Amino acid sequence: MTRLTNSRDPNAHKNTHKVGGSDSLFPIDRMQFDTTSGVPAEVVGQVYWNNVDRCLSLQTGNGTTLDLGLETRLPPVKNITGSTIANGTPVFISGVDGIYPTIVPAKASEMTAAKTIAVVTEDIPNNGVGVATAFGVVHDVYTNNLVAGEPYYLGASGGFTATKPSYPSTVVQIGTCLAVHAVNGHVHVDITPETFQKGFDVMKQPIGVFDRAQSTIAYNPATQQFSITPVGAYWSFFNKGIEQRVTTVQTLTHNNTTGGHFFYIDENNVFTYSPNVWDLITHIPLMYVYYNATTGQGIALEERHGATRNPEWHRSAHFNIGTYYVSGLAATGYVVQGTTDANNNYGISSGIVRDEDLSSNIAEVIDDANYNILYREGANGDWRIVTSTLPYSFGTFVQYNQFTGATWQLTDLVNGDFVNTYVVAIPAVDSTKQVVIVPGQQKYTSLAKAQAASFGSDIAWGNVPFTEFCIIHKFTLRARNGYGQSGKCRIEAYADMRGTTTRVQVTSGWASNTHNGLSGLNTGDFLHLTATEYADLVFEAPSDGKQYARKDGAWVEVVGGSGGSMATFDATLNFGSNKSIATATISDVTMTATKIIQCFFTDKLDEVAILNMRVNERSRTDGVGFEVIGVAPDGAFGTYPVRCIVSGS
Repeated sequence: MTRLTNSRDPNAHKNTHKVGGSDSLFPIDRMQFDTTSGVPAEVVGQVYWNNVDRCLSLQTGNGTTLDLGLETRLPPVKNITGSTIANGTPVFISGVDGIYPTIVPAKASEMTAAKTIAVVTEDIPNNGVGVATAFGVVHDVYTNNLVAGEPYYLGASGGFTATKPSYPSTVVQIGTCLAVHAVNGHVHVDITPETFQKGFDVMKQPIGVFDRAQSTIAYNPATQQFSITPVGAYWSFFNKGIEQRVTTVQTLTHNNTTGGHFFYIDENNVFTYSPNVWDLITHIPLMYVYYNATTGQGIALEERHGATRNPEWHRSAHFNIGTYYVSGLAATGYVVQGTTDANNNYGISSGIVRDEDLSSNIAEVIDDANYNILYREGANGDWRIVTSTLPYSFGTFVQYNQFTGATWQLTDLVNGDFVNTYVVAIPAVDSTKQVVIVPGQQKYTSLAKAQAASFGSDIAWGNVPFTEFCIIHKFTLRARNGYGQSGKCRIEAYADMRGTTTRVQVTSGWASNTHNGLSGLNTGDFLHLTATEYADLVFEAPSDGKQYARKDGAWVEVVGGSGGSMATFDATLNFGSNKSIATATISDVTMTATKIIQCFFTDKLDEVAILNMRVNERSRTDGVGFEVIGVAPDGAFGTYPVRCIVSGS
């Protein structure tokens, strides 16, 4: 300092260098420092003019100076890492030791990179206290790996790097390099929150799992436990735009109750289990499980949706599109109208389905392997899965999934009935459960009716086990006494359903979005009628003086015998394969009366021929003649009216 000036006497004490004590000057309004003296020997607390940086510098000890106006420091910091932290090391605050913040070297490869706050400006030994610059110029550091005038970043292993890191490292721009040198390099430090972004616009608040390949998920139905395990050191998810890293195995256990179970990360980054449906906007789904507490069986579905998706789009796609077919999954090896069990078996090739942003590889199902049969049972209609060596369930005959009005069960078809079975692909975690077969819940009296049935009308979902599925195939089976296959059935027709969109809506407690998909329609005060039943009740017969009866949804004229009266005979007349009339069904008919009898017959050729022969020739056996009212379709199976004229004794 060369001059202290008092405003009352500018020339007073021009050469006085001491301030304070008995010689102290009047109040000082200007100080003049020597701008030519260079850097003085270190004296802690000494201020001098820094001719290089053109600022005042304060010597703070240990060879450090604080460039006033150009540099902002943290309070003194302490190193308790166990080793020396070198000058020029980026650090973050890890805690407090007494009055000192403790620091740890930052690394871009670790989650703590986002906490980087300063660069130390001296070597700080273990248990030592030193200084760190949060903003400003740091001198005398190694910068040969940087480029003057260009940004530099936190390195994956710490220190400085000129290369902007890429995922999985966190991008933290430390500042700008001012001078390149192996010893006397200079850098400007300017660490701001914006440099913590990681490929996302923070305002868009990405939410979800960053990369499924970083972790594996598993489910154990025996313990009802879900787990997610890092493949490497960690896996990442984003919540409200901020990355979180998980380095340890996380486990959760669901209740021992039948129904849906949800595993997810909540809005506070807490791993959560709930029996209630998650929120697709604020939660991060991980796994869904349908569990049957009676059987101890569970099916777990992949739900690790990505952070790059738009949550609003995800919710819309979930409720309106759902899981859909992408490729593969062809049915192979089956034979329509085959004669052996091998003809009824089929394989499913590997393929891909997609659930919103999740693409799932579906494993191949080998022909003649074990098949998963998924059906409802009991008063509550709970879903269960069993394995079968054939792609259908059977007792004496092939079975359908019947609701009796009180309970759900697998029930044998009767001779001649048809049932549909549906092959469904789901993104299950267990590859052996990715293809399941759902037996139809209706039986049909003709092939045409079975083929006309849709998946929505054939299946009442009730407490649906999962909504992420897509239908890929439909097989129509027929039961016949003469068939030699297991379940006395054969494949009567096949339909490729790949690409068909079927969506089952879900709320808390699953529900179907189709009227025919509801259960309990024929119980209580209100009954559910088919279109044919409704027409039979409300459609009026033609008013032309003739007599009509309903047949196959239409009005058919009933022709009466001459001189006889028309009546309804509620027994049946059966034409058997032994080419004789079952006389027991008409044993109580008055021999002079005219009756209308419902005649059941099958499409076996010999039986159809017998019926047609007797009709066409108006043959008489034991004094009984027969005539068809209306025309039976070729190969049909059903109930048809005949006129029975009885004579003789």
